[in-house]
Amino acid sequence: MVYQATQNLLKTSILASVLGLAACGGGGSGSDDASAAPVATAALSDEVSVSGRAVKGVIKQGLVTAYRIQMNGQKNVASSVVGSPVRTDSEGYYSINLPRSVVGEQIVFEVTADEQTRMTCEATSGCSENGVYDFGEDFTPGADLVLSSVSPVLESVSDNSVHVTPFTHMVRVKAEYSDSGLTIAATQAAQNEIEGLFDLEQGALLREPIDITEVEERSSASAERVKLSSISAGMHELANGGAYDGVTDVLEEIEMNLKASGSLVLFDKEGSSTVAVDELVYAAQGVISDVTSLHLGQDESNYDQLVTELVQVQNSAMDQGALVQRVQIMTQPVGVVTEAGERVSLTANIIGGLPMSYQWFKDGELIEGATTSALVLGSVSINDSGAYSLRVSNPSSVVTSATAEVVVQVLSADDENASQPDDSSDSTDDQYVADNQNSGDSSDDANSNDGQQSNGGSNDTSSRSISLSWDIPVEREDGSDLELYEINGYVIKYGSSAGGMANTINISGGNVTQYTLDNLNSGTYYFAIATVDSDDVQGEFSSTISAGVN
Repeated sequence: MVYQATQNLLKTSILASVLGLAACGGGGSGSDDASAAPVATAALSDEVSVSGRAVKGVIKQGLVTAYRIQMNGQKNVASSVVGSPVRTDSEGYYSINLPRSVVGEQIVFEVTADEQTRMTCEATSGCSENGVYDFGEDFTPGADLVLSSVSPVLESVSDNSVHVTPFTHMVRVKAEYSDSGLTIAATQAAQNEIEGLFDLEQGALLREPIDITEVEERSSASAERVKLSSISAGMHELANGGAYDGVTDVLEEIEMNLKASGSLVLFDKEGSSTVAVDELVYAAQGVISDVTSLHLGQDESNYDQLVTELVQVQNSAMDQGALVQRVQIMTQPVGVVTEAGERVSLTANIIGGLPMSYQWFKDGELIEGATTSALVLGSVSINDSGAYSLRVSNPSSVVTSATAEVVVQVLSADDENASQPDDSSDSTDDQYVADNQNSGDSSDDANSNDGQQSNGGSNDTSSRSISLSWDIPVEREDGSDLELYEINGYVIKYGSSAGGMANTINISGGNVTQYTLDNLNSGTYYFAIATVDSDDVQGEFSSTISAGVN
């Protein structure tokens, strides 16, 4: 049968749409004033100006994009683009204007690369990046380069400085993958931990980074800024060791460690291919020594003190890491072939010193929340098919398990009929057709409007359906008109809990105002919708509403 009803929700952001749905026998839920008109906000001409510098070495003509931080499920994450992207100049500086509405918020600034982008080689031994480049020469970084920074709360329309370095990116990743995500408290805690990891002064990561290849900048910079720059240069030195495919690969390994365990390996005593703190600061010592021997900066006594500090950081990391037994996976997870609707459990037997962190991946992508030694997939669908692996880390090592292939098979109608007695096969077919007719949509109709369902869903073949409908938004949050031609489509997210709406449906076309989900299991489903404009900028999601089917 089909479950239908309609309920309107308030627009919640610049492009959030009104979503309506309900269900006979389950019912939608929402506030009593859900159909009230949104309150228009007068447009202000004032803009917020933010400037900064992007260095790993100096990133020239890098693309700088600002993102608002919004709640996604139960976590704050970088979500919708705000303002227009800009490029860094020949010294890595940028300036971007944002709407006044961001005052009082933290904003994520992300620097990426394209064919125009150049990066300065910081390694005193040279850089091997699709060619060989000397210290201070520019090269083209990989297109997958990503660095970012989370701003402090923007409190004024001017004089806002947000610099972007590998260390600010560590802070962003560590905070975003914490339990609460990008909150003010989580960001500050991540900053404190990264600064403590490298024995830096409080607030060191917020200061303007220097170009270590420029004599004048090194000579006038504080010892703390030179120290930080030398560790950054150490990442380039590690990239030359053969274990990594360029500095972007090093940055990705650091990011992966932070996502999977929230920290870096202190001392890689078994030589597994991961970036460890002791290796970074050891490479930084070499950079400082080379700069000194080449007479490229401050007097030798200042640099000797920096090397001494770096040696202390290295020794501390090695001492702590050496006390922890390295991780060993004794029993690998085993793949399985199963049918839709079954329960799948993947496990591994692991030994090693504590603290130990676990993170599961599917097809190389991190599965958020899958942070124990066992992964349980309940009522699997065909979208759960894939290659699963487990990454385990502690302060002395990082180990990734063998891949376990999960194959989920969905029985066709013919397969199901073949399993029935001959005298009942006709009635089974008749019931199947009748259910589809009652649902009001054939399987082809359910996939119309370019709807693309991802991340799974129920494979119950009974014809339980929920019909969704929404109004086309006609204005933006600032009260300005929003024309139909400015809307590319919509994104609907849904799930079986308000905090777990991991499934998405992409709707193409601004004039589309309804969608039907078929073949649902009994239960309550939660939904929210957002609008995507002609620049592919996604607005905030609407308030969450629910409907039940039985």
